[in-house]
Amino acid sequence: MASVLKVDKLDPQSGTALEIGSSGDTITIPSGATFTQSGTMNASAITAGTVDTARLGSGTASSSTVLYGDQTYKAEPSGGVSQFSSWYITATYTPGGTDGIITGWSQSDASGYNRLGTAPTESSDVFSMPETGWWWVTLTLTTGESSLYGDGYGLSIQLTTDSGSNFYNVVQGCNRHVTGTSTDQYRVTTIQGLVKITNVSTDKIRFYHGGIAVAYTDIIGGSQNATTSTMPTSYGTFSKLTDV
Repeated sequence: MASVLKVDKLDPQSGTALEIGSSGDTITIPSGATFTQSGTMNASAITAGTVDTARLGSGTASSSTVLYGDQTYKAEPSGGVSQFSSWYITATYTPGGTDGIITGWSQSDASGYNRLGTAPTESSDVFSMPETGWWWVTLTLTTGESSLYGDGYGLSIQLTTDSGSNFYNVVQGCNRHVTGTSTDQYRVTTIQGLVKITNVSTDKIRFYHGGIAVAYTDIIGGSQNATTSTMPTSYGTFSKLTDV
């Protein structure tokens, strides 16, 4: 029969060190008992076995999650572009004002177009991204002059973080028609920039023009289908590069 020693506290005789057991012995903490560590235990003391993943952080550890520096398990970052869609202006129109939102958007009808992932939603020409993350956004604006005027104008990609109460420029560009040449001349301008979406409900994107002479300049739209398109149309693209 094993001997049982019942005491409330063990102190080393010298007051500096206490050793329990000898080399080769097994020290057992029985089921139902709790070992409480109030002092310091070095990680180097763990020399065998595997630490349970639940002890490393919060969240669910799985083959599709990774442990981040804040000690939480999160979805494994995806590699490369995970979302892509292209949108175009369906018909040529004359802007109603010198400055204004660029209107008339629809998802591409090009015969070879393929969307990757989920498309943004569009309402009143304002786009909501399907996921948070860093998005690469491009705008290609094609304009035409109905008479010789030499109109110059600006264009921008804008972001709101308050559901549309205020929009701010992310990136801007400009172009100009040249006077003294034939009418119906066209200008194609592309701008692009990185947009951070942290809340899909409040963070939205729109395309904007400024300084257009509405009596002379049209924004060019039309089908992107190669079998019917006769000239470049205005379009924008949305590509998700990575998570926030």
